[in-house]
Amino acid sequence: MADEELPVPIFDLYDFDVRELVLGWATDHVRKIDAAYGQRGGWEKWAQVEIATMLADHISNLMASDANAPIHTVTREVPAYYVDIVISATDRNDSSRQDFLIVELKCESAQAKATTFAAGVDEDFAKISGDFKQQFQPAQLYAFAFTMSQDGYQKMAAEVRSWAKAASQVPGQRSSDGTGPAEAITNELALWSFEADDKGRGTKYDSLLAAYPEAAFL
Repeated sequence: MADEELPVPIFDLYDFDVRELVLGWATDHVRKIDAAYGQRGGWEKWAQVEIATMLADHISNLMASDANAPIHTVTREVPAYYVDIVISATDRNDSSRQDFLIVELKCESAQAKATTFAAGVDEDFAKISGDFKQQFQPAQLYAFAFTMSQDGYQKMAAEVRSWAKAASQVPGQRSSDGTGPAEAITNELALWSFEADDKGRGTKYDSLLAAYPEAAFL
């Protein structure tokens, strides 16, 4: 019996790049991020709210002209799987068809040790590249991390080497295929992004599309 053809994931029907959207948000908020970095308690919760709202608004605008656009919702800090941001999209004509966009976020603060921060990002990376519960399939999965210090950057670079053996793809070095690192905008804030993609329905997540930690200076 031939395998049943799966429908195109809902979010794939709309043209948007989550990493570029997060990068754009950070670029627009460099001064606020710089001011929040030294505040007690850090800036991660604020960034979660901002990024969740930005993604929701962007998706709403994309779907505004489509009468059959899916119903989408945004939830932060979902306890069922301890993820930071979940955006769900439900087909208007088939409520059983539901897809997810999941985002994990870490933001370095002045009070946190760089080693502890990098270890937390490591946990997020392991989470999105591991097994996800049935309720979150199919899903597009992202882990983002912002570093603000030289020590934080160096600790992250060390983690990158241990994760994907891809030190050639961090800023300041050239990758093996000859492409250069992302363009530097400032020398303090850096965005690290990790992406995984689960196109299966009712199966364990097993397709890591981007074992390529990548940092773009802002």
